[in-house]
Amino acid sequence: MRIILKTTLLFLIITLLTVNSFAKIEPVVLLRGNVKDKDKGVVVDIQFKDESGVLIRSKSAADGTYQTVLKPGHKYQVLIIDDNLTRFTFTYDVPHYDKYTQLDQDFQLNAVPTEVQINADKPSKIKKNKSKKTKKGK
Repeated sequence: MRIILKTTLLFLIITLLTVNSFAKIEPVVLLRGNVKDKDKGVVVDIQFKDESGVLIRSKSAADGTYQTVLKPGHKYQVLIIDDNLTRFTFTYDVPHYDKYTQLDQDFQLNAVPTEVQINADKPSKIKKNKSKKTKKGK
């Protein structure tokens, strides 16, 4: 009985050590901050795209605060799209970390509203089709 108990315990210890070596948890970075336009928080869609093409989406709250989880040691292209569909691009390098880390990063948009002016000539007057009335022949 003791031999079976010792063998089972040894088997469990070896199994746990083996599983632990395979189940390595990768560290992550919690990136958080504010998105502001003219020092006022804005609601925007934020897209983080790493060099391999992996896309991570986030959205800021009404006060402009956001947070997202990124992988350390990667370079991200950041695309911010506001309610007017204006696009702002940034590059953000996440340093390499061996454990969970929180980083703060604010994005200042300073968007200047642009007006699209359409230069259209005055429409020309439509000429009426003048048709002659004819009498039907007998």
